[in-house]
Amino acid sequence: MGYGSTQQQNGPFYFTLAMTTILPSKEFILKYNVPESNVFEDSVRIVVTDERYGISFGENNYFSAGCTLFTATGYRENTLVGSNNYFGPSTVIKNDVLIGNNNTFDSSSYIGNLSTILNYVKIESNSNICDLTTIGSYAHIGCLSPIIKDVKPFSKVYGNPALLKGNVSSKDIKNKFSSEQLKQIALYVKEEQTPKDVALITLVDDFSNFSRKKYYL
Repeated sequence: MGYGSTQQQNGPFYFTLAMTTILPSKEFILKYNVPESNVFEDSVRIVVTDERYGISFGENNYFSAGCTLFTATGYRENTLVGSNNYFGPSTVIKNDVLIGNNNTFDSSSYIGNLSTILNYVKIESNSNICDLTTIGSYAHIGCLSPIIKDVKPFSKVYGNPALLKGNVSSKDIKNKFSSEQLKQIALYVKEEQTPKDVALITLVDDFSNFSRKKYYL
């Protein structure tokens, strides 16, 4: 098939540009055996950049209208999406991204190539996570924020240019962690003191293992 041509196969159109194929979500679900607990609204599209690589889903993810997901290109075998994530309308997930569990992406979020979003992250509307960026667990990215550096766990980052505004102190965080853990979280985010609590050390180590850039201070 030539560059830029289209072909109709049994009803739906498949658009091909060079090696790239754009599949409607229903066709993609059938082709790649996506777990049934995942929900894709009808206008979600999957961009298959290279048929040799794919995209993998956990359970109970919700993809709102207009989301666009890209498969891997070889850096990873699959673009990886964990479980219990919510993707707001028109969210874009680019090639070779890794997304963990229990994350929320508000409308028009953009997750750049080779980026890593760990767990329990909140990304507000129209934020741009640039290529190769790592967002640590429990971080909060404010709306309209261009994120060009890595974001440490529990960090609150927003603005244009984006700046560290302190540690996340939401009701959920306060309910999940003890008062001593909360003190260690604040010292880690604001003063870079390594936590002593084992659970917090694990979260920090996970971030450090993925981080490839300078992070917000």
